[in-house]
Order: sequence, then structure tokens, then C-alpha cells
Amino acid sequence: MSHVHQRPELGPTPGPSIAEMEEGLRRWAAARPGTMQVETVGRTPKGLPVLLCRISEADVSDEDKQVALFTSTHSGVERVTTAGLLQLIKWLIGDDSLAKEIRRRQIVLIMPACEPESYDRKLIDVAEFFAGRSRWVYEGWGWDGPLDPENQPEAMAVKEVVDRYRPEVHQDVHGIWFEQSTMTESTGISWASNLYRGYWRAIPDLMNQAAEDAGYLTTRGEESAGQMLSTVPVEGVERWFYGSTSTPKVVCGLYSYIQYHSIVQTMEVGWEESTVLRLRRLLQVGNEVWREEPYAGYPANQVSCRSSVAIAGWGRTAAQRRASRVELWRKLPQISHTCGWPEARDGVVAFVSTTPASRNLYAPGDASSAPNLNEPNLEPMFARLKQNPRFDGDALDEFLSLSVSRQVTWPQVEYEGPAEPIRNGLAIRLRLPHPDVNFKHLRLDGHIMEPSDVDGYFVYHNPGTIVQVNIPPGKVEDFHVVTAVFDSAAERISGFHPHDWDLNG
Repeated sequence: MSHVHQRPELGPTPGPSIAEMEEGLRRWAAARPGTMQVETVGRTPKGLPVLLCRISEADVSDEDKQVALFTSTHSGVERVTTAGLLQLIKWLIGDDSLAKEIRRRQIVLIMPACEPESYDRKLIDVAEFFAGRSRWVYEGWGWDGPLDPENQPEAMAVKEVVDRYRPEVHQDVHGIWFEQSTMTESTGISWASNLYRGYWRAIPDLMNQAAEDAGYLTTRGEESAGQMLSTVPVEGVERWFYGSTSTPKVVCGLYSYIQYHSIVQTMEVGWEESTVLRLRRLLQVGNEVWREEPYAGYPANQVSCRSSVAIAGWGRTAAQRRASRVELWRKLPQISHTCGWPEARDGVVAFVSTTPASRNLYAPGDASSAPNLNEPNLEPMFARLKQNPRFDGDALDEFLSLSVSRQVTWPQVEYEGPAEPIRNGLAIRLRLPHPDVNFKHLRLDGHIMEPSDVDGYFVYHNPGTIVQVNIPPGKVEDFHVVTAVFDSAAERISGFHPHDWDLNG
């Protein structure tokens, strides 16, 4: 007698209907007043709500809170994403000590079902999904927002939340279609667009590790493939470069990056528990002091770096830094910054121009030419600055007498359009490769600065030594120069000398 086994059927991941979800979330919010709020931020053409859960402690001011946004822009078919986000909400509003600390220090925004209509239908037909309108909640975007706003109210709801909160991090969650299946899980890698990678690779690594510590396995993209990453076609050798055949498609999260310098990431999930583990680790990042940053929070504040000089958002609080970061990011085309060359081991000069006109005024000759010590241009540049009474000429001369830097080179800039004043402050960072320094000379525009996190400077070590010069609103000019000369107690030997041949030495 033969045994005939019925082939398993594929079905959707179990989950509540949209009506049940709204009722359940509002019941949770009523049970946690002052912790959770539920808002309808949009409606589908059929009238279903696009829900936003805001989780944060109301008795703590929002002024110094980080903002994290989690979306599920393929939740219409990838229902595991909704299930995982609902599990995350349940943990976040609970009594876990980490969850409590996150609620006090962050505003966590979760949109568990960004495609309510397909979700409510329990759609699992691949062809129908890609032929329909639901896919465009994720894919139908340009740099300024949804491409078809009238017909994409769900995508417009996501945009409204992004515009309102300007999050430090925007994590979009993707995953499997069927309850009976899984998939290769990943974080920070997009299969739809080779542009969709956050600027911090270490954050996805931490998230992946959190899942792998619990027995899951994640792919690391080019690392797992053993191939170099390329975001452009490499003609004739495409097979040997990871990502070279992908497309530079603009998807949902890239809007948050271009508009607000958010850390944007996508992730693929096959299991709800893995979703929660990775997102919990991401939320922990928002409570930590990150590399090159002086404050706890997501490392979204530094918007540009060139050699020893970086620029970042100004402010003592998260809200101040957010306003400054967004302004600097949007006005980045009009801003130039550079340093002196050769870069001295015991000093640095940083130049920041906030308008093309000021750069053209003070940058001598061919500002984008390669360094040429036979034609030093730092001294004539300082001579031009000294003609402006805002700069202390004697202090600039003092720096020249102490520094080996002779040249200034600027990055190639094509923007020559109108420039607007910088209204929300500016932070200039000097990145010094020493464990600690003792300053012999430290000036802004030739003037002595006082230690201050508002109007002055402070020093921190994360890593090396970083000097942050803080220029508050109302004091940002069209051109600034920071000069620094210092000693370091670190004993470092330069060169290879005759005695170095001694193997016993």
C-alpha cells in the first residue's frame, strides 16, 4: 500500500486584521498612558488607517531625545514584518529595564502596517503584488517624495511622519511572504537598490551579531560573497564585483537620507524573534556614545569630513543638533571645507566657507589644484584674510611661524548658485591622531576661544583627540579659520634609523 503525502500549502503569516490591530494597539496605549500613543496618519483609497505608534515617556522632555523610525513598506505581502514590529512594540512598552531607558531617552516611531489593503487581503500572489499599487509604497519614490502622491496616500503618510520628526535613524523592515518559509536574513543590504546602504556599516554588524548570538544566521553581502563591492557597472568583470548589476533605484528610506541625513537601513527577516533582537540592538545604539561623537545618540550629526576637518550640527540638546544637522545637510552644496597641507603632526589649520562667494574671495588662485610646495599659497591666503578686521592678523602670523603647512587645496565644487545664511549654528571638528594634546595655540578666526559646548570649544577622545569648535546661531559667518598648534605626550618614532637594524635593540 502506497502512502501519498499531501504537499504542504503556502499561506500568509498569521496576524490580526487592520481593524483588530488598531483596536489592540489603542488598548495597549490606554493601558500605558504617558508611554504610548496611536495615531492615524493616513488612509488608503478604501479608507483603511495607516497607523503610527509613538512610544516615549511623556514625563521626560522631548528636547534631548533621539528619534528612531521603523517602517514596514512591504507589509502588504511581507506580513512577518508587521508581526515582528508588533512584538517589538509589546517589548518596548513593557517593564524591561532597557525598554524603560530607551523610552526615557528616545522617541520611537513604529508604523507596523504601511500597506493596509494588501495586508488585510492576506495577499500572497507574487504576480498580483508586482502588478498592483502596493509595491510603490516602497519603490515609488523620488528624492522629493512619492512620485504619485495623489494615488499613494500610504507613501504620503510615511513622508508626513519623516517630515514631522526628521529622525536620526529610519529602519525599514522587509521579510518573507509565507508562514511556511524563511529567507536569508540581512541588515543594511538592499536587494532592490544599490544606493540603499547606510553610512555606518558597524551598526548593521552589531544588529546581525545580536541575532547570531541567538542562533540565527545573517548574510553580510559582499563579505559573505567574498567579492568587492561596486555600486556602478564594471564592464566585462561584473561577475566578480558584488552589486555591480543592481540598479540605483530611489526607494522610501533614501528620502529620509537626502532630506534629513537620517541613518537609513533596510533589513530582511525570516523570523519575528530575529526582528526584535536586531531592532533592540539598534535602539541601544541610540543610548550609546558612538565613535567620533561627544554625545550619546545615533551617529547622524557629522555631515562631512575632509582629512583632519569635519563639520557637524551645533547644539547642546538633541533638538538643537537635529535642526543644525538638517540645515547644514541641505545647504551642503554651498559649503566647502579643507585643511592645510602638508598636514602637520603638531598642528592643523581648518578652513570652512559657507558660501561660494567667500571661498572665491579668500581661496587663492586655482583653488582645486593639486598641492605644489614650489608655489606655497597659505601665506597669501592669510594675507587676504588679514585685510578683513574680523580676523586677528597677528594670531594668523603666529600660526604660520609654528606650522609646516604651506599649501591649501580645496575640493572641486561645481555649485556657484545663491547661498543662504547658516541660521542654526555650526560645529567644526579637528581630528587629531594623538591620545591627548597640550595646546600652544588654538584660535577661531585668530581669536582665543573659551571652553564651552555652546560658544567656544571642547575636547573629547573617541578615538584620538577631537576638538569641537562651537559657533552658535547668529555668529556663523561666511568664512571661518581654526588654527591649532599642540604638543603630545605620546612617544612616537619617525623613520628607520641605523640602530633599527639591530635585531636585539
